[in-house]
This record gives sequence, C-alpha cells and structure tokens, in this order.
Amino acid sequence: MRKKLLLIYIIMCVACAVTAQDADRRAGEMINGSRYFELERMMRTPEASQLSPFMRRLASALTAHYFNRPAEACLYIDSLLQDNQAELGTQSSLSMAFLMGRDLASSGKYAEAAKFMDNMAAQIRALAVQNQAADTSLLKSITTEAGIYHAYAAEAPLCRQLHKPGTYSASFYIDERLHGYRRGGFLTVTGSVNGRPTAIAIDTGAGVNIVPPEEAERLGLRYIDAGMKMMGLGMQTGRIAIADTLRIGRNMAWANVPFVVVDIRTGNSEADKVLERGWPLTIGVPMLNAMKELQIDCEKRVITVPEKPTPQPADGPNMMMKDSRNMTVRIEDEEGKPLFMHLDTGDYYTWMNSRWYMAHEDEVKAKGKADSLRMAGVGGVEMQHSYILPSIRLKMGGTAVEMDSVAVQTGIDLHTGKQLSYDSSTVGGNGQTEDGCIGLNIINHFGKITINMPDMYLRCEEPGKGYRREWLFE
Repeated sequence: MRKKLLLIYIIMCVACAVTAQDADRRAGEMINGSRYFELERMMRTPEASQLSPFMRRLASALTAHYFNRPAEACLYIDSLLQDNQAELGTQSSLSMAFLMGRDLASSGKYAEAAKFMDNMAAQIRALAVQNQAADTSLLKSITTEAGIYHAYAAEAPLCRQLHKPGTYSASFYIDERLHGYRRGGFLTVTGSVNGRPTAIAIDTGAGVNIVPPEEAERLGLRYIDAGMKMMGLGMQTGRIAIADTLRIGRNMAWANVPFVVVDIRTGNSEADKVLERGWPLTIGVPMLNAMKELQIDCEKRVITVPEKPTPQPADGPNMMMKDSRNMTVRIEDEEGKPLFMHLDTGDYYTWMNSRWYMAHEDEVKAKGKADSLRMAGVGGVEMQHSYILPSIRLKMGGTAVEMDSVAVQTGIDLHTGKQLSYDSSTVGGNGQTEDGCIGLNIINHFGKITINMPDMYLRCEEPGKGYRREWLFE
C-alpha cells in the first residue's frame, strides 16, 4: 500500500512539473513577444498558480508595470533583483532595474528613484571598466532620467490636488480654430495657470504635459534644471518647467504640475498651417493619473472627475501603458479579432496604419479610395500613399461603433515608393505593435466615454435618443 501511495505521489509530482513547465513556456512566449494583454489575462486565471516562483514573479512585475500599478511593480522588481539575477541575466537585470526607477518615480518617490538610477549608472560604468558589455544607450537614458528625478525631487509632491475630495465637473468644447485650415480640433476646457486664464487641451496621446515656449512665458512657468527628449517623426529636446497652480473649470486645482516646453513646428509651411492659429497648453497622462478617472459626457459636453473611480469591469483592463508613457487600448474588429490602437484625443481623426493595411490589403484596395496622407509630428513631416475606407466597424470599450471615412496608411512614401523609415505601428511602443489610432472623433459616436487610469480601462456607452452627431461643429 505504501509503495502504491509513493508511486501516485511521484506521478503527481511529475505531472505538476510538466504543467509548470508548460505554463512557464506560455508566459515566456508572451513576455518575449510583449503580449502583455494576454499575460495579464493569464495572471487572472488558475494557470498563474502553475507558474514557477521566478516566472510568476517576473510576470507579476511586468503586468504591474504596464498596467499602471507602479507601487506593486516596485515590490516584484525589487524581489527579482534581490533573488533572481542569475535567472534574469545581466541585460535583463539592467532592464528590470530601469523599470524599477521609472516605477519609483511614478509612485512619487523621486529622490529614491534618482538615487536608484545613479547607482545603476555606476554599475554600468563599472561593467565597462571590466571590459564587459555595457549598454551605452541604456546608460544615457538612465543618466537623463536620473537628472529629471533629481529636479522633480526638489519640487515634489508633483500634481498635488488642492481641491477638497469630491466629484467635480467642467464644460468642454472642441476648439477647431486651433487646427487652422482643416477640420479637426482639441478636446478643450477653460482654466488657468498661475492665476492666468488659458485654454487647456486634454490629450490622452501625450505621455507628458506639453506647452509651447511663448505660452510658457505668458503663463509664468518656472524652468527647472532638467530637459526631456520627445520623439515623433524626429526628435527634439524640451526644457521642463513647473506650473505652480493649474486650475480646470472653477473648482479643480493642482499644484506643482510639470510641463515639457517644446516647439513642435516642423518647418514645413503646409504642415505648420495646422498650428497657425496657436497651440494650446496640453495636459496628458501625468494629469490623467492625477485625476484617476475622466468621464466624457459627449451629449452634455461635460467632463467629470469622480471622487471614487468606477469599479473595474469583470473582464479586466483593456488599456496598457507603453514605454513612451502613453496608452494602447485593446478593441475588436467586427469579427471579434483583437486590434491594438493608440488612444489619442490629441489627434482628431481615427485611422488605421500600415500593419493593419498589410493584413487587409485586398479589402482596402477593393473598397477604399486612393488618397495621400501627410504625417506631421515632433521633428518632421512625411507623405505617404493612403486610402479612405467609407466605413469600418469596431467594438470599442464594450460598445460597437461604425466609423466613417477612415484613413488607412500604407507606409509607402508618396514620392519614392519606398517603405517609410517612420513606422507608426511601433514608434513609442514596447514591442506591442499597433493597428492604428483612436482619435477624438470617436465622441461623435458615443454618449459617454470613461477613461480609468488605476484599473486601465476604456468604456464607451451608446448615445441617447436625442443625441446629434454633428453638434461639434455647429
């Protein structure tokens, strides 16, 4: 009897080991492919308990980091760096340490983040002295971010809420005048900076708060000893300045709000017409994190910041942070297949990019109208062949929508016929390629949109019966 029980125990152990190896393999494939939505879903299933201790710790660290839980990520990364450096290897340990510095800063621990980054830079330099492989690009990134965190530590706490706890609302409008000669616009609220009235654009596609130099001067922002590189079609370096107070509407206010002061004009006269009537002070992900949740009532033209964020849906998050510190949202096409889209209320139009085009080339050529598309952004302009699809059906934030006149990028240069060096499907990402961009015109199609930062989800609701889609430009 004892031999039989022992045999059963051995069989069970072998079965558990095989199951753990299979779970580790699947998790490893997701991590190597930057398939973090899949990894996050796996971590909410019983399969997570089958992972080996190291792989569970690694998966937990990465999902906490990319799904905007920085304090939790710090705990797992610290444990990995203390106990699992051998399994990680040198380069992966350095990469995890870099994430640790960012998560400390995202948790508001700027002095600790700066010290951690300084120590990490010293270790990389020591490796170089020992003739071991040293990642110079990583060292440069670490040194730059350490400088930013040192400067932030002197100003902390940043984005400190001044208004009393409660639910607050403010009216918004779409300011199409700021887009110059073409139809478009920014999601805009009225407010003030340092007591001086200003229009404020809310841009979910901005990983930092941004302001042009002339507006920074008018509003009296304080420059600090730090700069930041911004990447788009090219790259520019902006200086960081602090708004002592930022007020939205009449009742919401925050102190010590950082902005990157940068001129995004391209030097191309046609492209810069979009900005010929000015460019507003813009708040991005840092302020969205400070608000925690933003509800956009598209019918009443009101944004609301609730006292308590709305509970997460049962199916978990459908948004994640990118390395560029802005967001990817997971939606579905009309067949239920997943699409990964850049969430950008700073871009008026919703469009599909070259990755999606290559997967749907025959359909696009059959149904679409040939066109050209100018891409303008930080540091440059590019022109490419494109198509306009009469419509495309998507399921976004739990609600189906039919978008009309959707541009599709081909990624082919209009003049040379060659593939463009700038690829909007990957730029600013972390390996999770994207299929396109969700722009501000989505609010023409929904009654209410909720953007929840603590639980990382986008929820869209059907409009009411009296809703008119074209009120934006009346």
